[in-house]
This record gives sequence, C-alpha cells and structure tokens, in this order.
Amino acid sequence: MSVFKVCLRILRKNLPSISIYFFIFIAVSVVMTIVMRPVETGEFGRTRVDIAFFAGEETPLVAGLREALAMQVNFVPLVDDTEKLQEALFYRRVHYILRVPQGFTAAFMKGEQARLQRTTVPDSASAIYIDLRLDRYLEILRLYVMALPEMSPSEQVAFALADLEKEPPVIVASPKTNVSAGGRLQFYFNFLAYTLLFVIIVGLSAVFLAFNDEDIKRRNLCSPLSVRTIGLQCFKACGVFALTSWFLMVVFSLGFGFSEIAGAAAWFYMLNALVFTACVAGLALLVGNLTRNGEIVNAIANVVALGSSFLSGVFVPQELLGDNVLRLASFTPTYWYVRANAEVAALADFGLPALAGYFAALAVQIGFALVFVTVALVTAKSKS
Repeated sequence: MSVFKVCLRILRKNLPSISIYFFIFIAVSVVMTIVMRPVETGEFGRTRVDIAFFAGEETPLVAGLREALAMQVNFVPLVDDTEKLQEALFYRRVHYILRVPQGFTAAFMKGEQARLQRTTVPDSASAIYIDLRLDRYLEILRLYVMALPEMSPSEQVAFALADLEKEPPVIVASPKTNVSAGGRLQFYFNFLAYTLLFVIIVGLSAVFLAFNDEDIKRRNLCSPLSVRTIGLQCFKACGVFALTSWFLMVVFSLGFGFSEIAGAAAWFYMLNALVFTACVAGLALLVGNLTRNGEIVNAIANVVALGSSFLSGVFVPQELLGDNVLRLASFTPTYWYVRANAEVAALADFGLPALAGYFAALAVQIGFALVFVTVALVTAKSKS
C-alpha cells in the first residue's frame, strides 16, 4: 500500500490551498442560510383601498352605496377642495375619489341616466374592483326598483345589499411543490458544484502530476510493483479523496439545512452531488494527464470552476439566463447537475415517472464522466 500512502501524502501537502475553498464555501453557506429564510406565503385575500367619499345628498340609496363599499374600502376624511384632493391622489393618500351628485337618487329611481363622479389614480387595479362593486350594487338595486316598485327605497336597498353579499365559495388552488427543498438546500447544493470543481481538480491533478514526472515514471518501472498495481492504488487514493470531499460537504448540509435534510428531496440532492463528484474526478484525471505544470492546473481549475458555474446556473438561476447561454452551458456537466437539482426542487411526488427528468440529468453526467476517463486514458497511453 506504499503507493496509496504516497498519494495521500501528496494530497495532504496540498490541503492548505484546498482548505481555503472549503472555508469560502462554508462562509457563503452561512451567509445564505441567514439571508434565505423561509418566507410565509398567505392565501389570497381582499385588501382595503383608501378612498374619499362625498355625498351631495343623504338618501337610503346613498347610505346603501356607502355600506356596499364598506367591506372593500377605507373611508378617508378629506376636505372637499380640488387642489387638496388632487394632492392626496398624487401622494397616494387615497386611490379613489367618489362623489354622489345632488339629484342622483331621484334620477336613478325614475330610470334615467344617473352618473357618479369618479376620480382615480391612473391605471389603478384597485379602482377597477371598486367600479365593479359599485356597478353591481346599482344593477341589483335597479332590478328591485323595476320589479318591485311598491316597496320602499329602504327595503329595496336592504334586499340589494343582501344579494350583494351572496358570493359563491372560491377555492384558490395552488400546485403542491417541494418548498423546503427548493429553498436553502437547493442553493447549498448548487453552490457545492463550484467548490467540488476546484477542490477535486486541484487535489487529484497534483497526484497525477507527481506520478507523470519522467524521473518518477522511470523509478516506478524499476519497482517490484506493476504499472497496473500502481495505477489502481493511485486511483483508489483519488477515490478516497473525492468521496471524503463529497462526504464533508454533505455533513455541512446537516447544519445549514437541518430542517430540510430529513425530507426525501435531500437524498436526491446527495445522489446528484455524488454523481457529479465522480464526473469531476474524471475531469481531474484528464487535466492531470494533459499538463505537467502545477500553475497551469490551478489556472484551468479556476477557469473551469468559475466559467461553468456562471454559465450553468450555480451563481445565477438558469431561469434568468438566455437561451444561447444555456445552450452553451449544456455542453458542461455542471449545467446538468444544476438542472437535476431544479428537477428535485420542483417535485412533490418522488415516484419514478416524476423523476424521469432527474435521472436523465444523472445519465448525462455519467456520460461526461465516461468521456473524461476515456480521453484521459487515451492521452496517458499516447504519452507513455
């Protein structure tokens, strides 16, 4: 097991530079855990609108009009001055001004055209709802006036108000989504891609750089161990390092998303991260066989980690990225890793049919891993 121990010593030598990215990851995770607190979403409900109401007469119809609006508005007392009313509208102290002109009730009872004077904030949605409420009240009351003229105005208004309050039950249906898994835990595992990319590429490439040195290669050829045995022990040490990195990140998730880690989604996040770790290990093998310069490896690790993270949705959600950017990012395993996380975050049912998109993204990552390993082995064979 001497080769295995040597690989671990090489990895231990590179721990100071690698640990910096671990600490950066932890710091960002702590900040985002504090910032991204769950937001309570309430059900749909009516909101009251501030309005000014002026009546040029006091009749049962006007009293009923005021009562019809009472459940939907707040009556704000204002001085009946044109300049002050315009100022109140401008500063949004009120959003609607309603004025009942003198003689409105008499004209309405005779079936004549009677108009209310309405002044609203331009393009105000709340004004539309108030208009609908007013028109509905007046339409119902007109029906009673026409159908039962023998009734007193007070009785007609009372019946109109009673009918106005009769509303069918409304059920606001919202699709069931995995809200908890789609919050901090999804961000945590998305950001995990950046850390894994740099840490594993830098760590494993250091091992391959050491063993690809010409002098080391000649000495290994003289050793009693076969090239196959040396390679297997080297791969075993690299596998231990990659799995340890993945395990540490998952352990941190217990602290940063403890309330969410017990859900079914967390296990799919972990599996996705494990497959991505294997893919990055294959990429590290390829990088380690392409160059023998440690500085170049660091540069490649930074470019790959930052570039793929920005393009693939690690730092910026994929929904905000353009089609051309996503099309380019789809040629990187990071894109499919983030996409698999998004598939999990959107699920409430974790049956096999619902997970088809998730497993497809995993399959693409495995395909990338196989390509990286194949190209790396061919490259190493051609250089030997």
